[in-house]
Amino acid sequence: MVFWVGNTAVWDAEDTDSLNCKGYSGVGTDGQYIYYTPYYNGSSPHGVVLRQKIYAVFKDGDTWEAYNAGSVDGLATTGFFGSPIFDGRYMYFVPNNNGSASGIVLRYDTTKPFKSVGSWDAVNLSSIYVVGGDLALWRNTYGTWTQMSSHQITKVSIGADGTIGAVDNSTGEGLIWSPDTSSWISIGGSLKDIAVFSSTAIYVIGSDDNLWFYDGSWSLFASGPFISLSVSYDGCPAVVASTGAPYIYVNSSWISLGGVLKEITAYWSNEVYGIGGDDHLWRNLDGDWTNPENTTAITHLSISKEGEMYVTRASDSAAMFFDGSTYSGATGVCLDISCAHSRHYACGFRGAVFDGQYIYFVPYNNGDYDGVVLRYDTTQPFSSPDSWLTYDLGSMASGAAKGYWGAVIVENFIYFSPYHNTSAYHGQILRYDRNQSFQSAGAWTVFDAATVSANCKGLGAPCSDGRFVYFPNATYNLVLRYDTTLPFTDTDSYATYDSTLLSEDADDQHNACCVQGQYITFAPSLYTILVYDTEKPFSDSGSWAERDVFYADDMNTVGFLGTYADPNYIYFAPSNWGSSYHGKVMRVRVNPCPTQSMPAPGDSEDLTEYMAYNPSVLSVTTHRATAIGIDASCAAYCFQDYEKDCFDAFEIWFELKLASVSDIYQSPDPEPTYLVAWSLSNKHSEILEGMGSNDPSAIISIEWDDEGNVVSQKLHLAKNESLSAGYSISTGTVYYCKASRTAGSATITLQIYSDEERTALLSTQQITTFSTTIKWRFLYVLRGILDPENIAMATWYVEDLIVVSYS
Repeated sequence: MVFWVGNTAVWDAEDTDSLNCKGYSGVGTDGQYIYYTPYYNGSSPHGVVLRQKIYAVFKDGDTWEAYNAGSVDGLATTGFFGSPIFDGRYMYFVPNNNGSASGIVLRYDTTKPFKSVGSWDAVNLSSIYVVGGDLALWRNTYGTWTQMSSHQITKVSIGADGTIGAVDNSTGEGLIWSPDTSSWISIGGSLKDIAVFSSTAIYVIGSDDNLWFYDGSWSLFASGPFISLSVSYDGCPAVVASTGAPYIYVNSSWISLGGVLKEITAYWSNEVYGIGGDDHLWRNLDGDWTNPENTTAITHLSISKEGEMYVTRASDSAAMFFDGSTYSGATGVCLDISCAHSRHYACGFRGAVFDGQYIYFVPYNNGDYDGVVLRYDTTQPFSSPDSWLTYDLGSMASGAAKGYWGAVIVENFIYFSPYHNTSAYHGQILRYDRNQSFQSAGAWTVFDAATVSANCKGLGAPCSDGRFVYFPNATYNLVLRYDTTLPFTDTDSYATYDSTLLSEDADDQHNACCVQGQYITFAPSLYTILVYDTEKPFSDSGSWAERDVFYADDMNTVGFLGTYADPNYIYFAPSNWGSSYHGKVMRVRVNPCPTQSMPAPGDSEDLTEYMAYNPSVLSVTTHRATAIGIDASCAAYCFQDYEKDCFDAFEIWFELKLASVSDIYQSPDPEPTYLVAWSLSNKHSEILEGMGSNDPSAIISIEWDDEGNVVSQKLHLAKNESLSAGYSISTGTVYYCKASRTAGSATITLQIYSDEERTALLSTQQITTFSTTIKWRFLYVLRGILDPENIAMATWYVEDLIVVSYS
């Protein structure tokens, strides 16, 4: 055996620090601690971050800690998805859904105490600010209203750096809220209107109707009288004179725009919007006015830097969104409105990736499946909207480039893994060329992996070993691999592996992967870890192994989301199985197997070199493997990996004894129980359902009468659920068996003898329907029990296993 998945440890962290630590969606590190991403605990999205110090005793509760970061800076910081991102100082958590699609990014300063509120901050990239009918300042985030200030105000403006300006209703003074201080300060004055470009560039119309500029001190900018004020995103103030005449200040001079307006909003210096004397929306582009919409009367308007327009309707003062042709989403009573960076669509992500400067947030669902990638420049202020950019790729691939799960960087390219779009699971892999501008269409390419194979879609969070990109089989059974040295859009650049070649359980998928040394490990969506050895052929089952973790540490552990590897361990984030969410964190090792080596034909097998599973009911010595008192809830395994295609022609001897069988505890109409002893297989899944349809097995069947008494015990040769007629055996008697096949034969024979020399034949059992081309890899000396209907207990052993010959 080349490698094995072992040293599995599980720790129940569900009530760490008396918090509800269930339902996580990713795992990562800052180099000192392992962090688990809070997602959903079974009743609601949560923000309880869980962590443990690296190399601490894994099963020591004192080494674990949790902090509820579910409300930071007054924001609903819950419902994150994917592995956290570390930039060298800060740990970022990717927003997904906090009750609705969320764009609230949470950040922890790892240089500060974990459980201190001052160590955490959050940024909300999707807010519209309005003066409500109560003269309070309100913020709308994804449809949720939050009061921002107890001040009574009349005007509001937000700058591109996140600075908010307002006019106090009672005093007329200017108020400034800075994201750096998260508090309001007065700049004095007696104001009628305000327009904020940045914290150090503020324009106001004073009570004298003149235009004033504030950068820490006041200076007269232009003599009025003026009635409306705005500032463009390139820093040019625009005004409406008392006559209704609009002007914009460009290159140190005022330019007349013509027309008559009641209010003005400058988008850029060459693109200005206004409310005309007819109360309708007008647009001036390079000096020419057009009326983009003439059916709805409005009183106030604001445009985000992304070009999204928000207005208040004249008839009822409701805030509305204008998409260029129609108005929608009327809410509240608003007396003024401002929005510098709306990004109402930049939310609902599944994972992120960091390239050393930028964090790229993977688009998934912002209320609908979307393709809006968000990027943050970690060298710039976290709270400044100008540190963030978006780019909508949803129109690529005829609108199919939406709904992704995870991304990975290989040299100058970022690969986004396709999951689900508006129609269905899809395979549209996105690739971004980091040498080109983020918002350049030419930087992005899409390839439909479903052209490689129909089920190359619905993929999970990818990883890379530096050359290949691996996409997990999150929905179907195919793991996909792309060779980055070959053309991205060429189907020959891709390879697939069908995971059912190891296990027939087609429902057990894998949602993420990570790299540890030469191994790629895939996280169990349910209960099976999948591992690939990169030094062996990708499509060869001999390069793969898997490990069922359901019974790991007797924890009945099912359902994980995300994975991370350090040099010693691979970690998995606890998630859920259906509606059951848990906090059982798990880690494993993947190591070269230190003991297993294929013995020479004819040598007695040393069973202590076999991989043994479930030691609570399994005893293994050099010559004997014993299943001790196994009941219906248990499974035990002891196997050797002979590597690919070892068993074509073979002769294998073993001895078998059924030591004891209990009477059944359930009746009437009891079903038989099957004890699986010796077996060959190409599938290593440690659940019995993982037996392949072409696995030859020696099986003991036990039947009871309606009163629960044992009435039949037989030894059969089996092919999956097909059994030979069987030979009646007695409890306490040793039977000497020989299993054999000639090369390429459809027939396998099990001969049962009464003596060790195998001269006194008791019975010959045969099955003649095996595939003539199949060869086997794994040799099981004991494989477990399947008792789905009854509750019975049995003890039996297999000993003195000798592989007389194989080829």
